[in-house]
Amino acid sequence: MAIITIVSAKAAPGATSAAVALAVTWPAPVLLVGADPAGDDIIGGYLGPWIAKGWVHPAKGIVSFATATRHVEPDQACDLAAHTQLLPGGRNARVLLGLSDPAQIMGVGPAGWQRLARSLAASAGAGCASDAIVDCGRFGLATPRALLQVADLVLVAVRPQRRSVLATRPLIRLLQQQFQPQRLGVAVVAATPEQADEVVEVLKVPAGVHLPDDVVTARAFSDGATPLPRRSALTRTATAAGTRLHHVLNQPQLPQPRLVGARS
Repeated sequence: MAIITIVSAKAAPGATSAAVALAVTWPAPVLLVGADPAGDDIIGGYLGPWIAKGWVHPAKGIVSFATATRHVEPDQACDLAAHTQLLPGGRNARVLLGLSDPAQIMGVGPAGWQRLARSLAASAGAGCASDAIVDCGRFGLATPRALLQVADLVLVAVRPQRRSVLATRPLIRLLQQQFQPQRLGVAVVAATPEQADEVVEVLKVPAGVHLPDDVVTARAFSDGATPLPRRSALTRTATAAGTRLHHVLNQPQLPQPRLVGARS
């Protein structure tokens, strides 16, 4: 199964909303991971109403995982199941909550992020039953690079506005030095098809995801407004995008053909 990591160059480009929208509408079992080192916006946003009712517990997630596995070697995979919870509204989705307070990053540390990356790679590997969507928030010095390194696809969230596109260009250039072209794309958020095409043309990176400008539904995914619009343009587009990504990223890798008589 596949790991998709979403980052952004600026604050509030819609990275978290896109991650939640994809997870809620994903066509197969999926784990949503709130891995923003500046604090998990999923906790105070989409899951806010469920946390207030006691249905979701913010203390159960990456912090509890890092604490429980603190004596494990960083390169060893650990079981994530005990630290995940059902994602309300999702078809077959679970969530691994992130930091409710940025100060908690000290309790996770580089080794904790490394263990998480190894564990995600193991739980989303070939023959496993779950994909993973990881929201790393705004890219910076504290960004857990290990979670990008294990990703099958890194998406950079961007809006079609000029300032968002210009701020994204340096990040795209940086990531192009670290990832193969097929592992890098953009998630163009709140854009028309024409605007998405323009963004792709400027950034010279394919559009992994394009989500339309749908303020009401976007608010539901970002702030937990209910009921969740199931037939809106944003929900339908996210469903189609998730279905496409799931099937493309999980296609079996065919061996390269070898010419008969060719030397080994």
